[in-house]
Amino acid sequence: MENETEAPPLEIIELFQSPNEEDHHKAYKLFLGRTHWDFDGSPEFLKNYACNQLRIKPENVWVSDIQEIPPSILWASQDAIEEEKLIMVELAYEYCQKTGNEIPPVVCWNFYDSHLRYILMDGHHRAYFFYKNKLKLKAVILEPLGDYSKIEDLFHQAFKIRTRVINLPIKRLSPLKREEIDFRKLHNITKQQLQEITQDQLIIMFQSNDSVIREIAYLSFLSNSTWGINFDINSGVKKIIMDLNLPLYNGVGLDISQRKLNPKLIWSSEDSLDKNKLSMIIEAFKYMIKYNKPIPPIAVWLIRDAAQQFIAHDGHHRIYAANKLGIDIPAVILEYWIDNRERPLLERKIPYIKINKKVIDLPIEEFSTKIK
Repeated sequence: MENETEAPPLEIIELFQSPNEEDHHKAYKLFLGRTHWDFDGSPEFLKNYACNQLRIKPENVWVSDIQEIPPSILWASQDAIEEEKLIMVELAYEYCQKTGNEIPPVVCWNFYDSHLRYILMDGHHRAYFFYKNKLKLKAVILEPLGDYSKIEDLFHQAFKIRTRVINLPIKRLSPLKREEIDFRKLHNITKQQLQEITQDQLIIMFQSNDSVIREIAYLSFLSNSTWGINFDINSGVKKIIMDLNLPLYNGVGLDISQRKLNPKLIWSSEDSLDKNKLSMIIEAFKYMIKYNKPIPPIAVWLIRDAAQQFIAHDGHHRIYAANKLGIDIPAVILEYWIDNRERPLLERKIPYIKINKKVIDLPIEEFSTKIK
């Protein structure tokens, strides 16, 4: 949640790094302004602010006292972490350690009927920093008392991203230039650096004439997939079950198989595609096809006796790209057969019926890189 009157992160960083103590104090005050928090205020103030942003009635929302939570439980409502904002939070934390001040609480919503239970509204960079540094995070938790579905719908981006805050990629906001990539350093790249390569950088790397650079791009692509570099299907499936909180009976109730699928047969659980991400996926697929590299499988739910039989759990951009390039897509087929509810649990976990579109028919949007 950002407005034009807030100081930009780079300005705050410069003030924190100044040798002047007064600048440090000013930086901290500007940092507080970005968090919408005043330590003379209360959780009720943050609730009213959040309700005002979402244009909902405060009386329909319950607010908790400030409490400590593990950052790992929080789901993201934005798709990336900005490098400069993360640096700003680190400097603010160091200032607080020296002066006895505090980092303000983040704001999250408790959607108790959803598998994405705790969705972060404000404070993604604070949550990410606290997790990486093994710190408990202070939070104010909001809970809908009325208009539950209406408020939940306002967070449709979170249900599209389906990523925990701690797993968000780090990327810069400035437009990428070719000279910004130091290809010499990529030959000694670490696993963490692999995961932090941006989509724009991957496009350039897949187009490189250097075979090592293209292979590094491929490894980065794999490292951010559900299965990882080693194509660990069992570990990936366990993560899916945990994220959706699907109950099994003594570990039984889910059948797993693998096969290639015609992308035209797969229905969507997301409502749109990111144009930039799709461009990166197409470049990646061209490389994999040309050099006979394994394509990481998508995860697909099989629902028998239904019009929408194959439902994409992830990999929507890969499905679209496969159709565009005229190839079948490798898939891990998941069948959750133990559920005999009148309204199946999977329907409530994944919004495929509400979306009611095949992946290949999804609109392509140019998502803004400006992050709240």
